[in-house]
Amino acid sequence: MPCVVLLAAAGVNAQGQAGSGQAYADRGFDHFYNLELEEAASFYQKAIAVEPENPGFRVGLAHVRMFQHLRAAGRLDAQIYGVSNGLLPKPAPLDAKFERAMWEALGHARAICEKRLAANQNDAEAHYALGLAHAVESNFHVNARGKPRDALGPATKAKNHHQRVRELDPANHDANFVIGGYEYAIGSVPGAFRWMLYLLGHSGSKSRGFELIEDAIAHGKRIAPSARVTLAYFHAREKRFSRSRSVLEELTRAYPRNQVFAMEVALSFAREGNHAAAARAYEEVTRKFEAGAPGFGRLVAPRLYFQLAAMHEHAKQYPQAAAAYEKALAAFDRADSTPHSSPGPARSDSPSPAASSPPLARLRAHVLLRLGSILAVVGDKARARLLLGEAAASPYSEVSRAATRRLKNL
Repeated sequence: MPCVVLLAAAGVNAQGQAGSGQAYADRGFDHFYNLELEEAASFYQKAIAVEPENPGFRVGLAHVRMFQHLRAAGRLDAQIYGVSNGLLPKPAPLDAKFERAMWEALGHARAICEKRLAANQNDAEAHYALGLAHAVESNFHVNARGKPRDALGPATKAKNHHQRVRELDPANHDANFVIGGYEYAIGSVPGAFRWMLYLLGHSGSKSRGFELIEDAIAHGKRIAPSARVTLAYFHAREKRFSRSRSVLEELTRAYPRNQVFAMEVALSFAREGNHAAAARAYEEVTRKFEAGAPGFGRLVAPRLYFQLAAMHEHAKQYPQAAAAYEKALAAFDRADSTPHSSPGPARSDSPSPAASSPPLARLRAHVLLRLGSILAVVGDKARARLLLGEAAASPYSEVSRAATRRLKNL
């Protein structure tokens, strides 16, 4: 599982009446969990226009903006195409507009909460929204900036506000999600550093973290989807892969347009070492991609097929691996030069940045090398020579050398 988790947007979902700010937020919530980020942002903005003093809507918008930032940076792709990550060029400098929009939304949310708390320190909803705002900031430091130490301060503030929520409103089990995430995170720190944190007043338990998150899922009213995503991630970190998959499969049924959940199920099998099962799961994803299933058009065709082929190759299923590499090569060589396109109808979703970039030449060279090598083994030596010859002529030394050696063996 990736470290990127859908942390806070569920905090604004409470089933509003049609035409209310909450009704717009509900639609934004659904689009967010299906990774339709442009649509999600639009509906949260409509919710804010109706109820500008509702801090939860602004936190929801901030969380969407963070995910738009991660998508623009290629981070959402990186977590689901692990096999080809090392073959990608460095990303271009990032346009920080989504980060600025995130901080703006968080700033407005905090100002509203602090004003309410100045008037009434026992305002549980203000504590709850302010805790979520700090949680989004903490998540941003970890996932967008790669600075986990910077995440500790806002994470602690988030935990403190949600502990206060529990004191003021014991029936609010949603607050246990952030508290549980904090408990697990501190409990997961290596021993020596955890002792240092303890001396600074930070303590946590992984088992207690699981208990609190499971309580939020079972008894919370707003946070269950976020808690399930995080629970799946934590189970994967603990190498409880079957439990992680069980949660991910629930999420896939609940949010069928979110292709990341389906890809994570396959990745879970791969991390478990069951490459044949991983290949079957990726085959199901490719069927949806090729059928134009909603949301799956956001997948990047060559990287999807490369991932599938690699699983077949690990499982020693060489004919199937060759077929998948052929599909990857065809996607690169498609006349319209849009390797991300699925044969199905287009959607209004924002594609990943890799989808709008030129074909990835290094990845294509590795496809030529791997496909040529497999064809040499399974008997199609004429085509193997053709593909390996093209790979040997590539400008990538690791591919060129390997292809040259294999041509000599032929």
